[in-house]
Amino acid sequence: MDEIELNVDVQAEEGQKELSLENLSKEAQDSPVIRAVNAIIAKSINLGASDIHIEPMEKELKIRFRVDGILRTYKS
Repeated sequence: MDEIELNVDVQAEEGQKELSLENLSKEAQDSPVIRAVNAIIAKSINLGASDIHIEPMEKELKIRFRVDGILRTYKS
């Protein structure tokens, strides 16, 4: 087998990696999925929930919180 030699500047790649992680973090905060998850977590904290149950259905998503031992359906 032929060997392939890769010459890579590790320091240059590290700088690009950090920059792209910063960009990804900023972009992720604008993502609808991230906003939805943050809203679900905030609601569970406000309710004092011990559990969050996310149940995918065929055409909808059911979200329930366990508060005082009882699962309660979240109405969005």
